[in-house]
Amino acid sequence: MLYALKILSPLPHSVLYGISRVFYFFIYRIVGYRKKVVREHLSFAFPDKKENELRELEKKFYWHFSDLFVEVLMLQRIPREEISNRVRFTEQATKLLNELPQKYQYIIAVLGHCGNWEWVNAGYAAQFSTPLLGVYHPLTNKKFDAWMQNLRSRFGTIPVPMNGLLRYIRQHPDGKFIIGLIADQSAPPEHSYCLPFLNKKTTVFKGPEKLAKKFNAPVVYFPVIKISKGMYQVDAILITEKPINENEQSITEKHVKALENNIRQQPECWLWTHKRWKHQCN
Repeated sequence: MLYALKILSPLPHSVLYGISRVFYFFIYRIVGYRKKVVREHLSFAFPDKKENELRELEKKFYWHFSDLFVEVLMLQRIPREEISNRVRFTEQATKLLNELPQKYQYIIAVLGHCGNWEWVNAGYAAQFSTPLLGVYHPLTNKKFDAWMQNLRSRFGTIPVPMNGLLRYIRQHPDGKFIIGLIADQSAPPEHSYCLPFLNKKTTVFKGPEKLAKKFNAPVVYFPVIKISKGMYQVDAILITEKPINENEQSITEKHVKALENNIRQQPECWLWTHKRWKHQCN
């Protein structure tokens, strides 16, 4: 499988997007990859939508999901100039990403699985000078995990496994970093808050809030919108600049709300196949 991906990656973008149409037909029409999960999630997230509206949204999601597949392949060859053109940071996002590192040693950058988070990682590294620590959960397949980390580090991002983040920071006491966290993963109850999210309570990692308070680091949520095929816009919302003044859970509530607004703005571009609500909470 990995060999096939490496063979496909040098193909022209037009050919790869053509392959994404085939991939869509296969995973949606033939296999029905996690279709039951997607339908369940969409139904409680958008209770006011009619059945035909939910089906249309479902199809749009699988079209986008198929594009994500080939866009990951593009990362192996895409030039710095092109990824910079395809991932455009708004004036507000650019302002915060340039100004905050001058005032703080660490900035907590929170994202969701919206748009193309892999391209946002690459687009940031291609355009800004403060190193990005891309925090990730290692994949079970070691060879595929190594391939993904190689893609993520092409333009200077430093991939760091979640359980090695604090160790890496201790090893670089003078370093200035943007700490990038995907904050919509399903969290085990013992390490989470229980919060409403898209009309249903679920567990949310405490990690961004704990890191922010530990280092007194500002927290920024970066909404991502798909402008067109292969074109993304990244905005910025300052959640807090003084986390030690925030009440417990308030930082988490704010970035979860920002994520929810991001999803509602463009619901077809969030990762609905992810079993986000698998942990029950009250």
